[in-house]
Amino acid sequence: MLLLDYCRTHDITFETKQQLIEAFRIPISMTESVDRATNFTLFAMRKKYRELAISSTGVFI
Repeated sequence: MLLLDYCRTHDITFETKQQLIEAFRIPISMTESVDRATNFTLFAMRKKYRELAISSTGVFI
């Protein structure tokens, strides 16, 4: 989660989890943690998007 926060703060993006793993040289033993963190982050983003869509009078595509 710290790496994901760092990336968000510094506007660093990756298209795949593998790119993130390679960029920060995350050991194979920690790749499950990357999966959990990125899945949690995606879940939180979807939840926030749904909340914004519900409270907005605008149109979301």
